[in-house]
Amino acid sequence: MADGIFYPVRTLAAEDTAVLHEFLQVGMSEDSRLQRFMSPMPKVPAAAAAWLAARDGQRRVALAALHPEDSSMLVSVVEYAASVDGPPEVALATADEFQGRGIGTNLLRMLATMSLAAGESAWRGDVLADNDAPLHLLARVGDVELGTVTGGVRSVTVHLDPKRLYGTAVLY
Repeated sequence: MADGIFYPVRTLAAEDTAVLHEFLQVGMSEDSRLQRFMSPMPKVPAAAAAWLAARDGQRRVALAALHPEDSSMLVSVVEYAASVDGPPEVALATADEFQGRGIGTNLLRMLATMSLAAGESAWRGDVLADNDAPLHLLARVGDVELGTVTGGVRSVTVHLDPKRLYGTAVLY
């Protein structure tokens, strides 16, 4: 990590609903929730956290980075949901206090590696049209193709690039 601290990573499951709700409600500001969910969310409904936590480990996967001093606290979550009509959808959220440390980038790289291993070479997602930060983050794992903007939300496709997932290469 950019800050030299080790953040353990694990998958999320339905039993993580309460800790995920805490992460979304307390760890993220209203503005961060707006950027992640693309609509105002002053209060995170418990049902939303339950739906986000309900992963099957194959078609729906979520990885979470844990607080280095308290493994019951989440600091970042990246999620993947397979689609029947195209590439899987991906989304990322990092607690405000932990943004800019490379945690989200590392989670994206881990998830991209899992996606490629599962035969998925692209992701899709939506970002607020005036928010370029996720585009720069996604470019760390692949080529970002900008789609249409509807209602202030831009669709994107990320073509995963294995060369961007493993750090620095040594050439002989």
